[in-house]
Amino acid sequence: IPTGDDFAMRIDALAAAVERDRGFGFLRALGVFVAAAGSPVVATFPGQGSHYANMGRALAGAEPVFRAIVEEFDDAYRTMTGRRLTASFWTDSPETWEQHDEDIHCAVMAINVALHRMLAERGLAPFALVGQSAGELSALVVARSLSIADGLRAVWERTLAVLALERDDPGRMISIRAGKERVEPLLVGLSGYAAIAADNGPGACIVSADRTARNILVTRLTDSGIEHSVLAVSHGYHSALIADARPAYQAALRTLSFAEPSLPIWSTITGGPLSAVRPDAMPEHLASQFVEPVRLRGAIEGAHRAGGRLFVECGPKWPLTTFTEAILGEREHVAQATLHPKVGETESGARAIACLAVHGHLAGWPGVRRKRSSSGVMPAGSAPPEPEVERPSPAEAQ
Repeated sequence: IPTGDDFAMRIDALAAAVERDRGFGFLRALGVFVAAAGSPVVATFPGQGSHYANMGRALAGAEPVFRAIVEEFDDAYRTMTGRRLTASFWTDSPETWEQHDEDIHCAVMAINVALHRMLAERGLAPFALVGQSAGELSALVVARSLSIADGLRAVWERTLAVLALERDDPGRMISIRAGKERVEPLLVGLSGYAAIAADNGPGACIVSADRTARNILVTRLTDSGIEHSVLAVSHGYHSALIADARPAYQAALRTLSFAEPSLPIWSTITGGPLSAVRPDAMPEHLASQFVEPVRLRGAIEGAHRAGGRLFVECGPKWPLTTFTEAILGEREHVAQATLHPKVGETESGARAIACLAVHGHLAGWPGVRRKRSSSGVMPAGSAPPEPEVERPSPAEAQ
């Protein structure tokens, strides 16, 4: 929450923008928001790749609702696996932390759903949802198509099915700062296997490739001056490299109970509305995600055509916020992140609340709860304590 000189600086920046009648976009980087109320909200949920050590830990020390949902996921994960989920990503030694592939997708789902619930408690009611890759399962939980327990099992079984594959070369994923239109010609004539695994917008895509193709592609990207990085994931998801895991995953999904989603969802598997998929066909649809590319661009554009104008990312960091801004370009929209360690978890949460409040979507504004555990963060690997609730003062309003 800004105080003193920082608060005065923001007020001055707002006054200058109003006087010039421009520069309002820059204000968002300072946590200052100006908008006409009533923009329809789309909640977006990332999959993997944006996770980090201690994600959500500081926010859990400040936000009782967020903390309670993380605890619910902790309990469900312990029932399923015998261990607490937060023990896999909350640590007192972040510099030596290593992700566990079995847990990390489940951890991201917990953070995604907890962030949405935190905002929903204040009055957020999105008209539609978009989930990127495994984030589509988060959207199904939020839309009450899956319970938390079944959603968590769906993510866990998804990971286990892939980890059980017996391949000498499971493939890897390469994040590329160029659109698929520019990258596809570079895949022509490669030895081995490579395919577009995600269309994230005009300036971003992901390729899944085996070792032979990956080495050649990295050379071609470097020679073409295209920025790229190999992602810290275990397999080449969204490609034929993990096709053999599909039957086991689909069988696991058939043991779960799917209901009709209570909110419209734009699927990143098809790029279109999920309403086209019946609940009894959901296992086949979700299992196809293993071999289908992520069509984030199509889903975001579809939600925008349907009327979505404010895209709020409920998940760690801001990959979907960045992609949404690039996808929609000059078209009317606002994209807002909710949790980022560089900004500070409580500060980025407060900014998301402020953005939603200015757009007329929160009933619980003003303020952000500030009571927390004595250390200010949640203890690593332990259950969240009972929340201390404090009514915010007017000085805490942003």
